[in-house]
Amino acid sequence: VPFSTLPRHVPGPPRPKPNATMSAEKYEEVNAYFRQRMEESRKTWATRGKDARIAAAEARKAGPQTWRQLTGVPLMAHEIKHVGNRPFAWGFA
Repeated sequence: VPFSTLPRHVPGPPRPKPNATMSAEKYEEVNAYFRQRMEESRKTWATRGKDARIAAAEARKAGPQTWRQLTGVPLMAHEIKHVGNRPFAWGFA
């Protein structure tokens, strides 16, 4: 078959007309849902990569210390306040 005899455009399946199967409220609800999901995806994508990990580590350093970072008197005060260590801290066990 020579190339010149082939049709230039092969039509695909017919496209549905806008709002042919759903009401305007449903259409807006679905669009709002997909917009919300896209925002969530963008937040997730922003937390990935080397730069995001560095920023997250800096934010953790700037925040409050956990007991694993405590040393000296602050660690001893933390351990005394812990319920399970009270008898030992006051010499009752």
